[in-house]
Amino acid sequence: MVRRMLRFFPKGTALNVMQNEISNGKTLNEFMAQFPVFESRMISLIKVGGETNQLDSVFKRLYDQYSEDVDHQMGLFSSMLEPLLIILVGGMVAVIMLAMFLPLFKLGNFLMG
Repeated sequence: MVRRMLRFFPKGTALNVMQNEISNGKTLNEFMAQFPVFESRMISLIKVGGETNQLDSVFKRLYDQYSEDVDHQMGLFSSMLEPLLIILVGGMVAVIMLAMFLPLFKLGNFLMG
């Protein structure tokens, strides 16, 4: 089911191979260690969870950690994007103001001179 939901090609490829490897007797952490797309932190936690029969709590902890990481990254992205958008909107307003007032200034110079 996860394989159908996942759109990231390297992890999708790894999941295609995973089903056969696990049914042949390999553990999940041994399989994941073969692929560089899985972080060593994740592999180590899954190994410990498999040995202690606590995979559900390990996956919950991984979910919480990755959720916090994504929230932090999105916060950084939005804080960097906000000033850029302000500058962009300010530039657009300046161009519109110039387009409106430049003909008025030229008309004033024409009438005065």
